Amino acid sequence: MAVMKKKGSKGLPPISTASLPDVIFMILFFFMVSTTMRDQELLVRYKLPEATEVQKLEKKSLVSYIHIGQPSLAMQAKFGTAPRIQLNDSYKTTKDILDFVAAERENLSEADRAYFAEYYPNGCYVEGFVYASDPTEAEAELSLPILAYYGSWTDASMFDKYITLRDSVDPDAVGYTTTQYANALVLRGSGSSSAYYLTANPYGQAAEFLTDRTAISSTSGMQLYGAYASLIRNAGGDLNAVISNAETGEVYASVDQGVQFGAYYNTSAAAWGNNMIAIPLSWNVTDKNGGPLPEGTKIKVTVNAIPEYNWDRATKTVKGTLGAGASWTTELTVDNTAPELTGASYTRDFVTGESSLRVTAKDNRYVAAILVTNARQTQVLARQAVNQTELGVGSTVTVDTSGVTGSEVCVIAVDYAGNMAGYKIKLNGSEEEEIDADSFYANNAYDSSWIAFKAGSMDTAKTVAQGAIYAADCVEDHVFTIDSSARFCVAPLNDLENQTYIETLSLPSNALDMAYNYADGKLYVLCTQNRLYSIDPLMGTLEMVGTIPMSAGLSFMTLACATDGTFYAATYSDYNSRLYKFVLTDEGFTVTPFPKTTGMKVAFLQSMTYDHNTGKLYHANYGAKTYYTTFISYDLTTGEATVLDELYQAELCGLFIPRKSGSMFGPSEKVQEISLSQESLDLIKGSSATLEVSAKPWTVVNRDCTWTSSDETVAKVENGVVKAVGAGTCTIKAASVLDPSVTDTCTVTVKEVDHDLSAVIWDADSQSWFSTFNTKTIPNYKKLTEQASRQQIMAAATDTAGITYAASYEEKDGNLYSTLYQVGKDYSLTKIGDSEVAYTDMTFAEKLNGGTMLATCGKSIVTVDTATGAYTAGWNLSTLFSANLVGITYLNTVNDTTNGVTDNCLVLDADGKVWTMGFYGDGDNLHCTLPQLVADLGITASRAFFCSIATDGAYLYATILNGSQSELAVLDLKTGAAADLGSFNADVWPVVGLRTDRVTIVTSASTSSAMESTDSLPALQEAQIEALPVTAR
Repeated sequence: MAVMKKKGSKGLPPISTASLPDVIFMILFFFMVSTTMRDQELLVRYKLPEATEVQKLEKKSLVSYIHIGQPSLAMQAKFGTAPRIQLNDSYKTTKDILDFVAAERENLSEADRAYFAEYYPNGCYVEGFVYASDPTEAEAELSLPILAYYGSWTDASMFDKYITLRDSVDPDAVGYTTTQYANALVLRGSGSSSAYYLTANPYGQAAEFLTDRTAISSTSGMQLYGAYASLIRNAGGDLNAVISNAETGEVYASVDQGVQFGAYYNTSAAAWGNNMIAIPLSWNVTDKNGGPLPEGTKIKVTVNAIPEYNWDRATKTVKGTLGAGASWTTELTVDNTAPELTGASYTRDFVTGESSLRVTAKDNRYVAAILVTNARQTQVLARQAVNQTELGVGSTVTVDTSGVTGSEVCVIAVDYAGNMAGYKIKLNGSEEEEIDADSFYANNAYDSSWIAFKAGSMDTAKTVAQGAIYAADCVEDHVFTIDSSARFCVAPLNDLENQTYIETLSLPSNALDMAYNYADGKLYVLCTQNRLYSIDPLMGTLEMVGTIPMSAGLSFMTLACATDGTFYAATYSDYNSRLYKFVLTDEGFTVTPFPKTTGMKVAFLQSMTYDHNTGKLYHANYGAKTYYTTFISYDLTTGEATVLDELYQAELCGLFIPRKSGSMFGPSEKVQEISLSQESLDLIKGSSATLEVSAKPWTVVNRDCTWTSSDETVAKVENGVVKAVGAGTCTIKAASVLDPSVTDTCTVTVKEVDHDLSAVIWDADSQSWFSTFNTKTIPNYKKLTEQASRQQIMAAATDTAGITYAASYEEKDGNLYSTLYQVGKDYSLTKIGDSEVAYTDMTFAEKLNGGTMLATCGKSIVTVDTATGAYTAGWNLSTLFSANLVGITYLNTVNDTTNGVTDNCLVLDADGKVWTMGFYGDGDNLHCTLPQLVADLGITASRAFFCSIATDGAYLYATILNGSQSELAVLDLKTGAAADLGSFNADVWPVVGLRTDRVTIVTSASTSSAMESTDSLPALQEAQIEALPVTAR
């Protein structure tokens, strides 16, 4: 049998490690696929948020980390426990985050860039949250939403899509915020106060836009006046314009406007606001040394709108790279060469009456248009754009002249730089335009036109010329006229627009009517109060004949003269005029009334004429029927009037019928006299005036003159335009070219305004300072306090008690309103109350209702309650003013015979025009007279506020915000001279609340006549907020 035996005890066998590496790698692989590896050392403590929704992150390389929290325990000893920002492996500040993000974006790999380019070619917004929690869990956790952007922030345009230069060729093109003239350059001609937008063709409707055609002259006085930018995004960094050489990059000029806001829609006004931001340039096409740029220079004008993201406020420089949407550019070529006309032909269809001029012109660059003007070149009668696309070649166009009147015209070829070449031509076939020999002529004051008509068919009256006159008569084949400025001129009968200036007459009033006396060879002019004057038709010499003796209350309105020297005149009457005749004798006047009255009203503009061909007397009467001229003839035995015809909307003056005889005015080879329109001029330094010159007799073959100044440090003269240079007196002389010994002179006195003004001036930080300055030393000003005003002030005025009130500049829902304050002696502000509207300028009317504060507000003038701050009533003047009212100042108080005690005020509109208005009371009602134009300062306001005016009685002072500069203008109320005294620094604006001490009132004739207006608006209505439009910021 088998026997089992036990073995002895032994140890455990060793474990095999052959598979251990596999186990380790399996564990490592597990952690690698399930854990995000951290490549930064955490220096702050924070609590990670718990995810509620998980989505796989496809590209982890696109993730960058910004850690925010308390320093870690190891770092607290050095950095404390205050929260810190960790970017990569170091602490940073909030200012470093933008640079960090930009650097991270720049470090993207090519693969990552390709990813974004494929899926987000125009950039993309990035949304997310930042979670902030208290590590001690003592405070609640916060989640902060973030919105970021990947891509170039300025690839998308900062500007409205409409670019005037490019899009003006398309009449249907519109912008987002404006219908036209968005993003435009503005040009201004030499000596002109008006400017115009640079379009694809400034002189005609362009068929297309070609960059190479845009040009500017450096020798004609043309000025790149400014630029208008239409922003659809905020330029939170800077808005600027840079003028440079397009080929070399040399900068000729630059203007910074600082931070500017984009356009916004004003729901109250139902219109876009802030959609045109002006950038004043006033660049004269010169190099950095002030010399004119040479012909052919390529210029680039760049308007840059820089967002806050790309702007370093400390260095005022661009950060990063700007995209294409941050600017719009205009390229121009300097062109100083005028085009030339190489051919012209005139054709006319005798059946249809249509006519045309076929003109061929050539320019060194491109011809822009052909213009047809009257012979004096004061009015464009027809035009035709030239779509020349090839540089320097000739072009032929046809100009429709069917509507052109007159036998002599000027044909002008103009290029895109405004260089012009003009040629006077006689239109062939002018005999087809000849008016029937028995036709009457008259000037229609309704539309300032000359018409020709036959009695019995006035409804078919033909317009033969344009122009405005007060009195006229025809002598053989020439027509003598007097206009509202008492300018005495002569023109050929077949070309009434081609006037020759003879003299400015010293008449006591407007001319009522004029007649030629064949018996003594003189013209006679009737003025108010039955005053009669004679004029030498060749020399323009004026002499008073005398006052026609009439019974009290009777005054003549018309004048005519028979061939034998007998004068006829009709009296003014509200219902029953009478015809008179009179003759001149050595003893005076012999006046005889006709036995019968006319039974007609005679008022307003009238005219009478004697037909030397038939011996009949005719009268163009206005007043017998409202809005009609009634054409009548007189029985020269009884004075009875017979109605022949009538014409609607016609107020005729200068009535005549030509005498059928030859010309009596032959050419003169010798000049007898030179006369200037003024014997003296009083100017302000910086202002200018134009002297008209006349060589006499006006038939002299050469009427040209040479001009000189005795002292060009006082005044300079060029072609009659006198420019005041410095204080002093000098003599301007005009000498005949035909005979230099025949001269006339004008004494010019130039004053420099030296006056202290008070104002509220905003500094570069938009803080308001009560200040003073002198007109001679701007832009310097003196602050009256150590601390800025606690409110931004928009207007200020002082009452007769010496109390100053100030209105604030405040905004709500995109609209402006004001709070009224009383200003203390230390310029501290005490609040009175709020207004629902903005007071853009204020003045105190001293006698109106015992003293009333008036304020401008848009196109309204309101009365302000100085006890509550609210406006109590207002006149909405939007039907009378085309521009916003931006300034108002009390002028004087008069006891008007019609309206009683009236406070006269001067008012400034945004177009730079100065008006006068009278304010008076009628029981419980307040009234104001219709505005009367006094002067044009030649400076426009870029906003509906931030302007102010004040007067010391001798001068009117105006601060006008033009672009980003406050201009100081002055108007001499005695002479009417106006000047721009300069501007404050570019970052110092606006200058508002102008105030000054008053001196003796001295006013010009234009101001005085404007104040004599008695036509009034309806009584002032009680205030209704809805009735006054709001003022948008």
